[in-house]
Amino acid sequence: MTSLNKVPRTILIINFHSSSNAGDAALLETTIRQLQSSFRGVRFIVSANYPDDAYARSLGVDLVASPAAIVGLSTKDSPLLQIFRMVIGLMASGLTALVPRIKRFIPKDWYNLLDAYQQADLVVSVPGNIFVTMGTFGWAFVVSAVSIFFALLFGKPLYIMPQSLGPVQRRWERFLLKWLYSRAQIVFTREPVSFRLGQDLGLPHKKLRHTPDLGFGFSSLVGRDEALRILGRYDYALSPKPVGVTIINQPGGRLDRRHLARYYAVMADVLSEFVKNYSVTLYFFPQVTGPTSLEDDRIATRWVIDRMSVRSSVVFIDQPLSPALLRTLFGLMEIFVATRMHSGIFAVTMGVPTLFIGYLSKTRGIVEDMGIQEWLLELDAIQDSLLWEKIEALWLQRHVVRQTLGQKVPFIIRQTLQVGQQIAQDYYSLKK
Repeated sequence: MTSLNKVPRTILIINFHSSSNAGDAALLETTIRQLQSSFRGVRFIVSANYPDDAYARSLGVDLVASPAAIVGLSTKDSPLLQIFRMVIGLMASGLTALVPRIKRFIPKDWYNLLDAYQQADLVVSVPGNIFVTMGTFGWAFVVSAVSIFFALLFGKPLYIMPQSLGPVQRRWERFLLKWLYSRAQIVFTREPVSFRLGQDLGLPHKKLRHTPDLGFGFSSLVGRDEALRILGRYDYALSPKPVGVTIINQPGGRLDRRHLARYYAVMADVLSEFVKNYSVTLYFFPQVTGPTSLEDDRIATRWVIDRMSVRSSVVFIDQPLSPALLRTLFGLMEIFVATRMHSGIFAVTMGVPTLFIGYLSKTRGIVEDMGIQEWLLELDAIQDSLLWEKIEALWLQRHVVRQTLGQKVPFIIRQTLQVGQQIAQDYYSLKK
């Protein structure tokens, strides 16, 4: 391992996707703020799938292209071309690790990325769910693994911020994930099922730690007046009972299309009945607006709204909004129906009673951590009667649920604030 600076000068944050996903943006911001408080005066470099990300730059970081961006993972480039680009990167990284000066002769994007790894005193993987079985061959899994491998290749202390692990279905994926994460300093998992998977993989007990999702530690807000001005463009008034909703588009092909089609239909039908029976106003929010059309929730939201039988009390806020603004807006709602997990986390941290529609094990784990399992409905099991029962119960019990959240959420927030401190303690202990 390379020698460590007594006080780190540069931290490389890897595996950041895009701030078009407000959850990703909030997790990156929270990661930076926590590390800033633990490592004073440090410089940050972020390896991003979209290295022109304006929101990330606004946080005062330098950006470089990630392996996924360099090989063109999100493009229509042929798999063979992507593999060829990756081979170049792996060869370049190996040569650079042996002869650092040689990196000046490699392609610019690979040069910038490998230089960032070399400059870094420690490498931190941003919170999220990067290792999950997808596609026929698991190419995305391999690309994600490369970003971790580079940290190990250059001998950098590696820290994995609170992650969801899996589902991991292929034997080689499990072996690779174990090999990589066993060499990290600390692996934080953000829900019990991921912690158990880490144990099943055989990750060292002393390295595996459970911490709630860092989204709970995202505290940024905007002024209430600014939030009301946004809603004012959509004829918002305080008298109609406001109910927030987020709809998910297509989460990376991780869900059966039949389940998604039923989910959209059920949401449209039940939300229409909810408006009729309780005279609420529905506010559909754009938690994720890209960067690709498959990730843009506005597409699915329009489909749901178009199918609804009641349109007069439905408001669609279709403009991209910052995570701080979304969180402030969510705080104005009476209840929230959240399919996007971090929209639900934003809402509960504002004390808003929330029904979570879970589409991966991560949502179930987050709800389990909060001890509010009764306010979870799995997307693949959704039916009209079940959704109606949950929404009506939440509406009728919203005042009690709000009190419950006021008791539980502060404790969860305090837990998330310890992650940066634990990383700093471990890093400084390496020099003893």
